[in-house]
Amino acid sequence: MAYAYVGVFLTLFCSWPLLLFVVTKRELPGSTSDWFLVIVPMVLLAAALAFAERCCSDEKFSFGTGLIWVAVFMSTGWPYVSMLVVFPILLVVVLASIGFAGLGIITGSSATAPTSFQHLVRFFHQHRMRQ
Repeated sequence: MAYAYVGVFLTLFCSWPLLLFVVTKRELPGSTSDWFLVIVPMVLLAAALAFAERCCSDEKFSFGTGLIWVAVFMSTGWPYVSMLVVFPILLVVVLASIGFAGLGIITGSSATAPTSFQHLVRFFHQHRMRQ
């Protein structure tokens, strides 16, 4: 079930500009400027996610594995309640990992982002939901 939570979350994370446009305008983007306002943020979000994935992964522990483990740790056993808990936690983890990746680039240390990401996953392991 954790794979499904992570997959749905990543799809929603990268496509929320399109969903927001459709909900607010009640139609699909029609003009070129509307498509530009939808596609550019989607590409930027996907690029930020790829950047975090590249910087926060190492040979022993990948970014995707960390997201799946966080989803497992925060699952309650009840699917609908788990979605209410797991999606905000995954948002925090993804935004923090983007921050870790940026901090690693700023400091010039390539080991900072994977180490910080692994500490974050360990934090959620220590504070996991008990079933």
